[in-house]
Amino acid sequence: PPSPAPADSTPGAGDAGLCEASRGRIEALSERLDASFAATRDAVHFFKRAAELHDAHARGLLRLHEESTKGKVSLRGIKNQLLQKSTGGEQAPRAAAAWASVEAHTHRVSEMYIALSERIARDVANPLRATMDACEADKREAVNHGHRAVRELRECCARLAKVDAEIAARELQAREEAAAQAGGGQAPRKKSILAQMFKGREKPLSYLEADRKAELVRLETARTAHEAAVPVCLAQLQSCEEQRLAALRSALEAYVRAVGELG
Repeated sequence: PPSPAPADSTPGAGDAGLCEASRGRIEALSERLDASFAATRDAVHFFKRAAELHDAHARGLLRLHEESTKGKVSLRGIKNQLLQKSTGGEQAPRAAAAWASVEAHTHRVSEMYIALSERIARDVANPLRATMDACEADKREAVNHGHRAVRELRECCARLAKVDAEIAARELQAREEAAAQAGGGQAPRKKSILAQMFKGREKPLSYLEADRKAELVRLETARTAHEAAVPVCLAQLQSCEEQRLAALRSALEAYVRAVGELG
């Protein structure tokens, strides 16, 4: 969890550094996840291509089987030589049986590879891709939630600093005017830089004090939300990585089983 802001006489002091530290932790973990997600997407691509290539191989074998059984191409000549032109007595039936075995084996192998392709797509590539889609959506949500809490705390600090600066300018101006009156009624020769910054848009000091109190309440709310959101964000990112690893391990095991059972 993020470290609490250090104690300081100025409210909000240290919160800006805390925001940067939290943002850095979120960004670092997010970048590591991006790299691991990209590697897993490569694995999904590999499995999809393996399924496509097995399917193409199976379709090629199936076409070969159809060509041999229907005699559409030169394979008909091989078949005729084995079945009709043999003069070796029992050689012709044996040759015919051998040829039938070759045809049956070709058809069986094509069916095996079609089944393997479908199994890889169904049990390996598609589940891994679905898990990665879910992990990436969860990651985006977690990062957005964490960044929103950091941004709100940083904006509260900036608004409070602006109000404090305006109050300081007004107090400095009041002291200068009081000193001028005490010294003989002469106005100060030059206004302070802070007073010049807020020239033309001055509020009554009581309004500024009310604004400061409101900003302090907002700051405390934002600080509490930040302290709650950042650990949750980091935990969600870690959970995404664990889900990714579990899905990748399951996909690899399913692939090895499918290929192993093919024989």
